[in-house]
Amino acid sequence: MLKLRTNKRVLRSSARRILLIPKTHCKSFGDRSFAVAGPRLWNDLPSDIQFPPTLQVFRTMLKTWLFSMY
Repeated sequence: MLKLRTNKRVLRSSARRILLIPKTHCKSFGDRSFAVAGPRLWNDLPSDIQFPPTLQVFRTMLKTWLFSMY
């Protein structure tokens, strides 16, 4: 369901794990599906949160980032 975006050329952004956001036809339901919302949220995360050394560090950093947004 989740696919990594691949580039035809070597770019600086190739080092990041950016997920492909599929195009949808129905804006009311399609944009809220996991296949669209999941990659969009993952791509919006800062890169230091995307590459943590452990799962516990990921949870802590994600929670801190989410609380700082609101």
